[in-house]
Amino acid sequence: MEVESSGSGEPTDTEAEPPERLDLDLLVVGKKMGLSFDEMNMFRVRDLIKFVRIYTGNDEETEVRQANQADFDRW
Repeated sequence: MEVESSGSGEPTDTEAEPPERLDLDLLVVGKKMGLSFDEMNMFRVRDLIKFVRIYTGNDEETEVRQANQADFDRW
């Protein structure tokens, strides 16, 4: 079974390669969010990933809107 691309040339979330050291990435993100190592240790890995997605607004159900000229003009 082949993976479909989005056609834009950029990899989608399902096509992107996982980071080399997911454990370190999760620790860094957790610390940037203000969590202690003890607090991060209370999460399962999948719960910590879901928590990060909710915290950053990158939840799976959230659709990202492409910026248009009006957005740049307001900026």
